[in-house]
Amino acid sequence: MKTFKRICYSFAVILMSTPLMAAANPGIVLAPVGKSVHFQMEEVTGETRIDFTDKAGKLLYSEKLVDVKHYARKFDMKNLEEGSYFVKVEDVSRLKTYTLLLKDGSLRISTIEEKVKPFFWKKGKKLYVNLLNLDSEEVEIKVIDSNNRILFVERIDRTQVVEKAINFEKAYSDMYTVIVTVKEDTFSENVVID
Repeated sequence: MKTFKRICYSFAVILMSTPLMAAANPGIVLAPVGKSVHFQMEEVTGETRIDFTDKAGKLLYSEKLVDVKHYARKFDMKNLEEGSYFVKVEDVSRLKTYTLLLKDGSLRISTIEEKVKPFFWKKGKKLYVNLLNLDSEEVEIKVIDSNNRILFVERIDRTQVVEKAINFEKAYSDMYTVIVTVKEDTFSENVVID
């Protein structure tokens, strides 16, 4: 148990320092120029997904990057109608959404929203969940089986660091889904027990 607490504490410290490092060197440049957007990323490690969508959620462009030194793309929006568009950049630890507003022939970034995703890791027949919850929102952790039966629900309130270990050692052979919900955001991880 002490080892688990040390691991969770270390992970929380790393997650808390990540936004500070990102602010100093964000690695992402999104610059509106006329009716186009210039997008650049430096040092993509691991897997990163880029999605460009309209306000109806229609996917206009998508790309998956894996271990790239430098990435640049120009989104030409001259043939698109006025309105809101979204550029989403998602990696293993966060989801960053840029809201672009195309109005009166000009383009601007109206909002930037960043969400920290929970970190899941498996060890044997246990699944560990860590989440940095800076806004201290209510977090719901739910386990369901392949028949969509709810096996476990826990609500955690007013906690900035959420840590949970879920033991599947006595579980029957099945595929289980662990669902973590924070506000309107839902994240999940599947666990297969043979």
